[in-house]
Amino acid sequence: MGPVGTTVKFKFGFASPTSYINCQNPDNSGAPLTGEMHQRGVQIKNNQTTIAQATLHTDHPFWESFVPDSPRHFDQLASRAQNMAGTYIVTLNDVVLDQYTGLTDAQNRALPWRICDPTYHPIDSGPTIHFDDTGLPQPNPSYAAFMTYNQITQGHLNADGRCAVQRHY
Repeated sequence: MGPVGTTVKFKFGFASPTSYINCQNPDNSGAPLTGEMHQRGVQIKNNQTTIAQATLHTDHPFWESFVPDSPRHFDQLASRAQNMAGTYIVTLNDVVLDQYTGLTDAQNRALPWRICDPTYHPIDSGPTIHFDDTGLPQPNPSYAAFMTYNQITQGHLNADGRCAVQRHY
């Protein structure tokens, strides 16, 4: 990676066909099902416009866990950026062999936690950046797989309506 202050661009071509079903809708009125925040679906009203907006939260691949709104990180990606004609770029292929259980830089040195937000606390006291895979149905130490699994949760209805996810990969 380049000197501090270097811009790092990313190109992630996720191959993760996904369907979003039974979406909760924050625009609905009425009581939701037990354990949910909002009623599901779209309520159609006579002689009124009804909006059903598909929202993609593109921050999900940067999460440190599978907990919704988990803290986001980029150091582990920037440390793997390649200099392409003066532009630093990182792709999923650059992290496919990285293990999210203990992330390292391109020279295979352990990456320490870097904390810019004084209210943030790492997931535990470990000295190296690592992420929590609780909820991952098929353990796979690849950081690219971890990012992809988080990426599939990015589909929402009307901004923050959570959906059930069907993976097709």
